[in-house]
Amino acid sequence: MTQADMMTYIIERLHLRMIKNHESAAQSHAKHVLTLLPKMLVFMQCHFFNSSNKVFDMYTLPLLILQAYIVELEATLDHLKEGKARLKAEEKMILLTKKQMLVEKMMEQIKENVNAKKGDALSWHNRSYIW
Repeated sequence: MTQADMMTYIIERLHLRMIKNHESAAQSHAKHVLTLLPKMLVFMQCHFFNSSNKVFDMYTLPLLILQAYIVELEATLDHLKEGKARLKAEEKMILLTKKQMLVEKMMEQIKENVNAKKGDALSWHNRSYIW
């Protein structure tokens, strides 16, 4: 394995690890939000409904909390979509670079083969065969 191949392999592994870490962080955040949502509901219900000044009734408060949660999820989704698009662009650049390196390597091998054949053609007349 050449040094260029090794570097490509390392870059690909780092890229995959970065994607996995990003997905894991998103899952952890979603889990954290889901565990906090019921606690927020209980806190807000106790705070607003036990006070003398009832700003929200028992039907609008959960809807407001749900709407806020939906807005947060949509913002997270947009952020993840942007990250995915960025990672796809990086992946495309990496693949193009790999393809270019492969083409260059193939061209070098072709040149070496042509030069070797030219050398064989020149020395053909100098050979002596035993019959």
